[in-house]
Amino acid sequence: MGRQDWYRNEQWSPTIESAFFAKLKRARHKAQYLRIQACMLAESYPRVALDLLERFFDLGETFDLAQAYCDKATALLTLRDIAGAIESYEAALRREDAYPQVQTNAYLALACLIVRQRLTARYAQALELLQQHRDNLLFPVQVFCWNSVLAIVMDERGEQERAVEAANVAIDAASQTHSGLSRHANLGLVDERGADLLKRVKEIVERRAASDA
Repeated sequence: MGRQDWYRNEQWSPTIESAFFAKLKRARHKAQYLRIQACMLAESYPRVALDLLERFFDLGETFDLAQAYCDKATALLTLRDIAGAIESYEAALRREDAYPQVQTNAYLALACLIVRQRLTARYAQALELLQQHRDNLLFPVQVFCWNSVLAIVMDERGEQERAVEAANVAIDAASQTHSGLSRHANLGLVDERGADLLKRVKEIVERRAASDA
């Protein structure tokens, strides 16, 4: 790891921690380095990430506050704290409303979390999030997640035509092998993390095909 990457550790140990904080003590932009390091560890060392983020929040308002809340949500999800993750995503969205210059993927992450956890009382919230951000879909994974959420909610509401239509769009997005960007062909593609949603939208289409047969 290069000297400039001291805040992008993918592993954590007392030695790494000591070196990180020694560098951080001399750094000018402490908040940014704390958040980036927390992001790197959110899934593998969630409690460490949460500690780093608490230090980040203690430094006061910064431009990437919304992303910090998303990173906190990732760490909390790793710890299976669903309620805490939802609260963090909602905090990210409130920050985006107050500081729209920096936007995150919080709306889509929250909508997906709602359907993954089958939180039916929040389905109206998920649909509202989709509607508010329907023009923000750039990558195949965003198209996939957006339409997967719509398909699942519509299916459970009994609106089969809309459910199947959205499910087919999601399946098509999942099959994409190129981002559409010449220099970043693999950016924003659907990977194994979307397997559970893909299975559910395929079931919607297959169920409809069976009923029409």
